[in-house]
Amino acid sequence: MESKDGGMKIITFYNDNIPQPVVNAQKAVFDKFRIPVEQTLTHMSHPDAIDDYIGNNQFNVLIIFDIDCIPLTKKAVTEAIEIVTETDCVYGAIQNANHVEGSADYASPAFICFSMRTFKLIGGPSFKPTRRGDVGAELTYRAREKNISVKLLRVAEVSVPLWKLSDGTSFGHGTNYDNKVFHAFESSRSHTSNMIFIKKCMEILGKS
Repeated sequence: MESKDGGMKIITFYNDNIPQPVVNAQKAVFDKFRIPVEQTLTHMSHPDAIDDYIGNNQFNVLIIFDIDCIPLTKKAVTEAIEIVTETDCVYGAIQNANHVEGSADYASPAFICFSMRTFKLIGGPSFKPTRRGDVGAELTYRAREKNISVKLLRVAEVSVPLWKLSDGTSFGHGTNYDNKVFHAFESSRSHTSNMIFIKKCMEILGKS
């Protein structure tokens, strides 16, 4: 799947408060689909880890997954790569920072894909939260300001609704995005979320 020049990277970062079974389950799913993923234990915050990686690595296409987020099919990843390679766009799972009043829906770094070309066209913003959005939201805001397309995967179903998108659609623990990506959310502090995630991984692995 990786291009001949090594230009496609799939990364995920996690801190030591993430249960090891969650880390192992994600890796097992990627292995089943034969998708290469760099799982990196870090002491940095999520936005700092992403900023550091982008600033110190070369890639043509970058896909970021949260540690508790997985593709539901191999095709979901190959499609993402094709979309951002063929078009200047940001592609990812829809999310909303409910704690920020008036926050727009954005492509979440729980699952986000973009090319280096697009990232540079947008202006290479930091993934740090700002007054108008949470981690990674600035990429969506800047893209829209520069008339660069933002393609969002929509919520297909959710196990435990907790938050709302701008149109009132719920998302939360165990959110299925267009039957392409599954995100558990809050793996660092929710036993329920972790159990939902591991169960979904086991289903994919045929061990449920």
